[in-house]
Amino acid sequence: MQRLFGIEINYSFALRARNIAIKMMSGDFENSYQMLPSYLYMLRSSNLGTLYDLEMKSDGEFHHMFVTLGQSVAAFESHLRPIIVVDGTHLKGRKRGILFVAVTKDGNEGVFPLHKSIRNAVECLYPNVPHVLCYYHLQKNLAHYGLHVATVFKAATYSYRSDDFHRNFSALEVLKVNAHTRLDINGVEPWARSKCPVRRTSFMMSNAAETMNNRLLWARRLPVASLIESYRAIMEKWFDARCHSAASRSHELTEVVAAKWHLAIEAGRQLDVRGTMTHMNSVEEDHAFYSVDLENQTCDCAQFELDDIPCRHACAAIRRAGLQVTDFVGKYFKQFILLATHMPRIVPVPHPMYWNLPESIATYIAKSPDITRHAGRLKKSRARSAIEGSSNSRPQVCSRCKGRGHNARRCKAPLALDLNVALDENEGVEPPPVPRTRRKKKCGICRSGTHTKNACPRRENE
Repeated sequence: MQRLFGIEINYSFALRARNIAIKMMSGDFENSYQMLPSYLYMLRSSNLGTLYDLEMKSDGEFHHMFVTLGQSVAAFESHLRPIIVVDGTHLKGRKRGILFVAVTKDGNEGVFPLHKSIRNAVECLYPNVPHVLCYYHLQKNLAHYGLHVATVFKAATYSYRSDDFHRNFSALEVLKVNAHTRLDINGVEPWARSKCPVRRTSFMMSNAAETMNNRLLWARRLPVASLIESYRAIMEKWFDARCHSAASRSHELTEVVAAKWHLAIEAGRQLDVRGTMTHMNSVEEDHAFYSVDLENQTCDCAQFELDDIPCRHACAAIRRAGLQVTDFVGKYFKQFILLATHMPRIVPVPHPMYWNLPESIATYIAKSPDITRHAGRLKKSRARSAIEGSSNSRPQVCSRCKGRGHNARRCKAPLALDLNVALDENEGVEPPPVPRTRRKKKCGICRSGTHTKNACPRRENE
């Protein structure tokens, strides 16, 4: 039992209540869809501000669903960065389906789920918002070009300045023309940080949404009502833990941003600053000069304005001006904002025997989707890409050249790298195979190895 902001929280009781609710709705898939309208209504009644949309076909068959908790809506409108990461995954239950998860990050770089929807067109919800791409997924598409192409592509993607981007992108063209053409044909704005029309800050990959999908890995095999209840239970646990952690921290900045802030301050102590005006300072680093404008919060390295956190050049200029570095950090990374983000508690849905439903919800007909299952067992694990490597714990090692990724049968290494060195007469020649000797059969009566049981003299005497 813990007391948080005057509220007593019994985590063991909450855990038992969650398990009971999940088991309660983990029946067959047909009843789960019929139970879905009642559960969504009670979820909205327990958590004010919750939004959901349940659309059925003309015959009452399930088509798609959208749900978001009211606590997520309030936090996104007031305390979170206006960036949404969307990623989809396949459901592993009997009725299958596609699960789209939309998340963002709080000021401490923690995953913050916004909503979940099972539908095919997410773009219709945000028609006028710029759409950017995940760096990691693009890198997997370039894996067959080689490791050097992936390295240069990462340098171009993460470049803050346009000059650095063009230099790395030109190097990619020299290294592999096909990879350069493939990236340039649809424009560089969706994936390059320096060319993006919006500030991406730390949102370079969709790993935030994939983290939530991985957290729901075990629940994707459950019926749809149990899936939503599992999502609500995870959110309740995250909100309570992060609210307690934020309340116990006294620093002005969040934990992750404070670590970056200290590194930038230590690096800024070694730099030379020329000028004391807040609107223009010249910082020297490695015989190069960077102009820092503290009034407009800009720097020639472009890291100050894109990350909303002072870079090492800005920290040096702030220290020279006698100001506080924390005053130049964005509001999304302040500790009180993080606390206000996770302050509202997510309330569990009561037991079905206590549900008070209106007649329109109680008599709502919701049928499960008519999906024809293919023969065979459903696949539970996805195929790994070339960049991720094999899932085996022991890598494949060649017994001839000791290299990785192949065996001696497919080894392409020459027998001798220096042709001027004379080889021994037996070097490079494989020894003849050792013949396999079969064990002689013994008689089952006298245990002799000279005959079998059918030809045993003792058997004839008997």
